[in-house]
Amino acid sequence: ALRGHSMSDSLSLMGVVISLSLPWLLGMTWVLLLLGRSGRWNYWILTGYGYLAGMFITTLIIRLWDLVGLSLDFWWLAATILIFTVAGVATVFVALPHQAVKPSGVAIPRCERAIVVALLALIAYRYSGIAGEILLRPLYPWDAWMNWAPKAINWFHNSQLTQYVSPEQWLDQTDDRLAYTAGATKAWKYPVTVPLIQLWGMLGAGAVDQNYSSLPWLFAPLAFALALYGHLRLLGTSTLLATIACYVFLSLPFVNVHSALAGYADIWLAIYFGAAVLCLQEWQRNKCSSWAALTVIFSFACTQLKLPGLVLGAIILAVFALSFLARYRNAILAVLAITLVSTVCAVFVGVDINIPAVGHVVISTDMIKVPYLGSYPLRYHPVHGALMESAFSMNSWHMFWYVMAATLMAKAFTGGLLTPPSIELITLSITLLFFGLVFYFTHISAFVLDFTTVNRVLLYLIPGFLLYFFRNLEQWSQAESGDQHVIR
Repeated sequence: ALRGHSMSDSLSLMGVVISLSLPWLLGMTWVLLLLGRSGRWNYWILTGYGYLAGMFITTLIIRLWDLVGLSLDFWWLAATILIFTVAGVATVFVALPHQAVKPSGVAIPRCERAIVVALLALIAYRYSGIAGEILLRPLYPWDAWMNWAPKAINWFHNSQLTQYVSPEQWLDQTDDRLAYTAGATKAWKYPVTVPLIQLWGMLGAGAVDQNYSSLPWLFAPLAFALALYGHLRLLGTSTLLATIACYVFLSLPFVNVHSALAGYADIWLAIYFGAAVLCLQEWQRNKCSSWAALTVIFSFACTQLKLPGLVLGAIILAVFALSFLARYRNAILAVLAITLVSTVCAVFVGVDINIPAVGHVVISTDMIKVPYLGSYPLRYHPVHGALMESAFSMNSWHMFWYVMAATLMAKAFTGGLLTPPSIELITLSITLLFFGLVFYFTHISAFVLDFTTVNRVLLYLIPGFLLYFFRNLEQWSQAESGDQHVIR
């Protein structure tokens, strides 16, 4: 049933092209409007973030369209997106943004140019194969046909965002309201952005075609790679190193799996979280309000993708808020002290309160209950063996985690770990600490031991660690050439 209509069943190829390109143009326009006067952007960043921002804005437009009671008609939605795009273009011309940061005028050595061309050819070869997998393979991932695609299919046929409720509520319904429940026990309350991405592709195709509606899973990692390249070039990284960074990301087996087996939400969460980390780093570097706005936008996008995204988005926003206190050492120490004392009191004294419009919060030595995330009995589970095997023995990551371990050892050997860490390392460390506590002290440990969750979590961290590693690699390269500029 999830395979949907065949290609011959009124499939609109023009609609497919429009559904892929129009959000991209929308995002590029408004990212340019946002960053145009910052003096800190290039066309790689514009193109990469344009796709990510455009797809997210498109899902928000669909939600707003449904909220006011309009039927989900593709052409009317496309016309609305086009209006926003044209309005953005007009505003850009009026605002007259500064030009993009120009690449270095230093000529690339011929040997480096040959390596760059070879890497780009390998990326093109790899992703042409992934495109074939997406277009030829029926919907395959369990999460997709249990949790995400059923919502998109129902919304497509009903031309509205039909409500999803808990199984208990669904059984108790006695009126004629349309409501559904689906998938795993919590799937009914999962954020809606991923099925909205699928729905947008279906509306464009004019049919429940899982192949063409899954093409965003091909473009999302490519768009992030462009943004990563753009960020590294802004930081002064050479063309060769920036290209290698993109190749490393796009060739990682687990990244490829989540593109080829389209339908999972994890690749989107990893990319939006990674984008937020990159924007946060640029914000720390130049304190430009445009980059602060992008940080907030991508953090909010994280909260709309998966339940863990609520925490990841909150971590970004918390680090972002603390960055305002960077020059006030005593204020930071006070915040940390209050946080530590509050945590100790919450754990050993206990918290049991109902927060209006939020829900019931319980924190004790044996249980944590958080609205939207659920209840988690606390008990120690030794999962380090599975964690080590996932990162260092399995072939999901090539040699990535070996390289990261070597990088941290090199930083420790040179005394770099004693200097104030960069904001992306702080963010990634807090994220690792959170997931470590979840893995070791909650029932989620079972999904670590059977290897169904741990690699997904590692996927979220890859984009940020790539930025951190290649920034340090550039630092060491500059040190070798006599430039003493320090990147922490």
